[in-house]
Amino acid sequence: MSKKFDQNTYVKSIMKFLKAAAYIILSPVILFGFVAMLGVSAACDFAERKPL
Repeated sequence: MSKKFDQNTYVKSIMKFLKAAAYIILSPVILFGFVAMLGVSAACDFAERKPL
């Protein structure tokens, strides 16, 4: 009984850790993607305004 409980707690802690790791990994990726999109749109506007 206690072994099953320990395993369940272990799995829950792993899931918590994975969720935290996912947030830590994804936050900069999403932020970088957003900044990159803004940069690309700004570059396109700049290229349209000042053709080479």
